[in-house]
Amino acid sequence: MRYISLLNCIQFCLFCNLFGQKRCDTLRTDMIFTVTEVSPKSNITYEELENLLNNNINIKEFEKPPGDMIYLTFTINCKGEAFDYKFFRSVDKKLQDNILGVIVNNMNWMPAQQNSRKVDFQKNISIKIEKNNKFNVLDEKEQKKIK
Repeated sequence: MRYISLLNCIQFCLFCNLFGQKRCDTLRTDMIFTVTEVSPKSNITYEELENLLNNNINIKEFEKPPGDMIYLTFTINCKGEAFDYKFFRSVDKKLQDNILGVIVNNMNWMPAQQNSRKVDFQKNISIKIEKNNKFNVLDEKEQKKIK
């Protein structure tokens, strides 16, 4: 399968609404962490995500010039459920749907922990379009270099 369908993304969003993926810590602190003692961990590496994006999405079909960045943020709750995906900067809707399809269908999360308690966490993924029209998912060190 070359492309993740829009239908998969719509089904995922309906699943989120039906099964109540939501924040866990709304009563005690109403806080979403961005730094914790134990960071959330994905079942796949950024390199594996990068390969999945490059194998499932043909970036040449979209008007994203080399060097352009795609920024995605989302919440991982205390159960390891990811939701509330948001893109920053202008990204073609079809490209957004394709990227989300790859991420949603392939990434599962272990939740973050603070003071030995599982907490809600805001995660960011930065993706750079390289000169060879390939995706490059930046790790934390590479993200800091760009800032």
